[in-house]
Amino acid sequence: MQDHPSVDYVNSNFGGLDITGENIFFMTASEDPWQGACMVELHDPVKQKDMVAHHITCPDCSHCVDLHAPAPDDPTELTQARVMAQDQIRKWLQQEVEFLQ
Repeated sequence: MQDHPSVDYVNSNFGGLDITGENIFFMTASEDPWQGACMVELHDPVKQKDMVAHHITCPDCSHCVDLHAPAPDDPTELTQARVMAQDQIRKWLQQEVEFLQ
């Protein structure tokens, strides 16, 4: 039995890392076994210009750690990553509001 995710299978069956779209914030963590199938960095800055990829490097930072409720003892890197994501999403929302006015 395999003890880690089949990254090649996931990438070949679900589109891989050649993702297109707008206003997407990818966040991965250093201890996530799925990071090989995640957008750790953007692969095509031209096609992926409205996207951000941020990789959190900290102890005990694993799969979906960024989605857990913030706690006072969270690693600094995790706290900073959440702030970065919030700031970027606010920016995109503000651009939408301006566009609609």
